[in-house]
Amino acid sequence: MCDEVQNIEEIECDDARTTRKGSYSAWLKKTKSDNARFKMLQSSTTRYFTIDFDSQMFFYAHSEKQKKMSLPISFRDILGAERLASATSNRKAKNRSSGFVLKTKDRNFELYANSAADAARWTFGLNAARDMGKANAKNGAVEKAKSADLGSAGVNAEQGQQEQASQQTSEADEAAKKAKEEKDRQRQQEEAER
Repeated sequence: MCDEVQNIEEIECDDARTTRKGSYSAWLKKTKSDNARFKMLQSSTTRYFTIDFDSQMFFYAHSEKQKKMSLPISFRDILGAERLASATSNRKAKNRSSGFVLKTKDRNFELYANSAADAARWTFGLNAARDMGKANAKNGAVEKAKSADLGSAGVNAEQGQQEQASQQTSEADEAAKKAKEEKDRQRQQEEAER
């Protein structure tokens, strides 16, 4: 995402939702589901949400210090996230601009961030999580098929793992090369602007 944005100051490039590494946590307002017991008293609750790219889980807690995960969602169960359309003329228009919907296999969550920009970051991060979950599910199926093929051909699985590790190293080297080229390009651009 950092490479896709014209004005790099618009986003935080060390944010896990952007880098797809580590985790990011923040308070979000969650609209209660239709079958919530006390929805008539209060239509939303504030929860401390975490997107963890290392464990590939999205979850919330009732406080920052609480270790218990509520409703953990695997990345492979995320169907997608999208921003809420802004209302045109009512009081909720401001809130809706910072809202987004997370769709999972089991249910949908209507969530609100502190700003429209933060809602966009959450949406980007959750869709990146969905893509990672899909890729891992697909790779898992491919790996099982490769293992079966390797086994039937008399090739040991260790050789297949070595080939996979070599391919991953090659992909990591290519990504590092692209990142260095981008950094050099930005540095040259900055020097040219001076």
